Amino acid sequence: MPEEITDVGNVSQSRYEQIVSELRVVVEQETRMQFPIGDRALEIEPMRPRGGQSAAPHGQRTRTAFCVGELRST
Repeated sequence: MPEEITDVGNVSQSRYEQIVSELRVVVEQETRMQFPIGDRALEIEPMRPRGGQSAAPHGQRTRTAFCVGELRST
């Protein structure tokens, strides 16, 4: 007869199942948030064309969301 497992790591089987259940909810919420976060980021800074060219027309600069210098000065 196989031995019945009563503990998983340092927690009981029932606590382990509770933790897994809670974390599944967290992962589901996080997964749903990835697309809205990415959509807003692309709205602020659209993807640039392939080939290393700037997203702005040649010779024209655009304001990026922030730069390292701005972060250091605050």
